[in-house]
Amino acid sequence: MQQFANPLAPGGFFGLEQVGNSINTITAIPEPGTWAAAALLAGGAAFMRWRKRKQVS
Repeated sequence: MQQFANPLAPGGFFGLEQVGNSINTITAIPEPGTWAAAALLAGGAAFMRWRKRKQVS
């Protein structure tokens, strides 16, 4: 199997394997902690925008 870097997912990879006449692909799925960190970051950014907008008004 050959592994290739996935430019759409930093640190991610995918693999290709040929078995007979078919090609199998293996894709890495992010861990739940990655999704939690992304949600926390997005929530923090939204809160900062809300707080800044509230202070300006």
